[in-house]
Amino acid sequence: MVIHQVFHAEFYRDVKTTMPSSDDVLFRDTFDQYIYIWEQLISTIT
Repeated sequence: MVIHQVFHAEFYRDVKTTMPSSDDVLFRDTFDQYIYIWEQLISTIT
């Protein structure tokens, strides 16, 4: 359970940081693509 929360905290930090490292930027781009795909999938189901 604690590990799960650590992942959430890291995801949040990577997405919300105002001074991103190159890894943060890469994560943010990947995360944005994931959200886009998820939204497209949900819109076809509903």
